[in-house]
Amino acid sequence: MGLSLEKKLLNQTEKELKQKGLPIVKSGVKIGRSGPDLVGYTLNDEGNEEVQVVVEIKEKPNPSAQQQLMKYVQGIKAPYALLVFPDNQYWFDGNTFLPTDEPEFESKHLYLTKDDLIEKTAWEALEGIRGYLPSEQYGKVMAHTLLVRTYLSEHGDLDKWVKIEEFQQFKELLFEASKFYEIDIQQVNYDLQSEQLVTFLNKISVLPPVHSALRQIIMKCLEVNKPIIGQFNAPPHLRELYVGLVQQLDFKKDSVVDLASGYGSIAFDVIGANNIKRLIGFEIYQDTCTISKIMSIVSGINAFEVNCKDSIRENEELQANTFSLTLLDPPLGLKYNLPEELHINYKLAQKRVDASDLFIEKAITVTQPGGYIVMLVPESVLFSEKFSITRDFIKEKSIIETIVSLPTHTLKPYASVKVSVLVLRKKKEANESADEIFLARADSVEDFKEIVGGFSKWKKGGLPNG
Repeated sequence: MGLSLEKKLLNQTEKELKQKGLPIVKSGVKIGRSGPDLVGYTLNDEGNEEVQVVVEIKEKPNPSAQQQLMKYVQGIKAPYALLVFPDNQYWFDGNTFLPTDEPEFESKHLYLTKDDLIEKTAWEALEGIRGYLPSEQYGKVMAHTLLVRTYLSEHGDLDKWVKIEEFQQFKELLFEASKFYEIDIQQVNYDLQSEQLVTFLNKISVLPPVHSALRQIIMKCLEVNKPIIGQFNAPPHLRELYVGLVQQLDFKKDSVVDLASGYGSIAFDVIGANNIKRLIGFEIYQDTCTISKIMSIVSGINAFEVNCKDSIRENEELQANTFSLTLLDPPLGLKYNLPEELHINYKLAQKRVDASDLFIEKAITVTQPGGYIVMLVPESVLFSEKFSITRDFIKEKSIIETIVSLPTHTLKPYASVKVSVLVLRKKKEANESADEIFLARADSVEDFKEIVGGFSKWKKGGLPNG
């Protein structure tokens, strides 16, 4: 289904304004009870929008069109006004409203630079297609769209972006991008009509092709479905705790692994806060792994390498004594059917074993002697008789430096489970032991910062325990 004449004029005018040096062109701007068809803006040195032109678009001449446009110009105080018909365009001075020559504009930035404006604009773009897609598709659509934009920018082909008018064109570019970045996108299980697609892409066009805020945009789109995303994404306060604890550790910045990386929420934050050079993530679910790869690309985070593999079964890339730091935020309460031939690799293996056992053993195994493991565990692992063998294994292979008991609401809104975070240091010698352990209990997530401060002092010898 093609675009209406009015929509074609709107899209064409928007493209032309951007070519004239107006990176931000908005529709739906209200001036009183109504508003113009378009408003064009430049960006100043600070990245803030400055209005430049108000636009009215008419399919045929209308005696009241010029008067209506003048009213909008006065309301928004734009220096220029533009009246568009199918065959002609008329520019006016915003102060005198006399005809004027077609102006050129100079913007200090080609794209939005502020995180809040980037996120707001992306969300406004998504609002335009909300009624045409199920909510579980929002994250995927946004991720695919941003990937195409990054791909075109990297190849110097962003002019192709404004030429996309049919969904088939978009899909072809998406498959090109997935092949280039070696991402497994074999099919697209959603569709957009031309009008919705073009409007959506026009709004997205003001976003930078690569920016750290783009990852947050994708995550917010995914979080529309909290029950679905919960098993793949750590809440912000838990990520902050991981970051704070890791900052107190001495480890090699190019030797880090995350055994259950999900959407990479913990990995991305740890990379950013600790200047990590290389972090390898493992995620068993293909769609989740693909999205995390896309977030890494569009955010420009080259240190994160994601493998779409089951870390429990993987041996080739997860050799014993390999990593200086191992991160673990495993799925909780999951029973794992370990193949019989892999039982030899795990001391904690049973016929149908709790996945926490296997992840804990794997984490300790792949960590170098003297290296660290920072992991989330159900408190049953620490106190239940059922996990006594697991506790014995932990104490046999590692030094427990820290146990932080977390409040039950830590994993909300995704889950309500009593959990703890452990910091382990893998033993260099079998008889190695420690005289002290840092123990802390958080009654609220607001206590996390204080606990990290206490752990920092303890590591430096300033506190006996937490």
